[in-house]
Amino acid sequence: MAETHVVSALVDKYAELSGLILDYQKKIDQMCIAVGHLDASIKLFAPDYDLRSIRCKVPSHLAVIATLMGEMADRKIDFREALSRIDIVPKKPRGAGMRGKFGGDKQEELFTRAN
Repeated sequence: MAETHVVSALVDKYAELSGLILDYQKKIDQMCIAVGHLDASIKLFAPDYDLRSIRCKVPSHLAVIATLMGEMADRKIDFREALSRIDIVPKKPRGAGMRGKFGGDKQEELFTRAN
């Protein structure tokens, strides 16, 4: 018979990860739409521009991590086990604008109501 607390924990983790996947897929869909608009705008101003020549910009720290993980995977070194021993705490979002505020500026209301 299955341990109910184990099954419950697994179901909770499944739900959490499924929710994250849906959220990331939504963000990716939004970025794809934005890239499509940029593509059309570039083609409007420079019809012969080769979009394949544009290199993706990745923050340096992420590029280093991705490169090292790729090298480890190529050499059949399992980095996941090492990462599982680390208690990784997600960063708090910074710089996000609040509803009705511009760029997170708490000093001035963007929209004021007339009394």
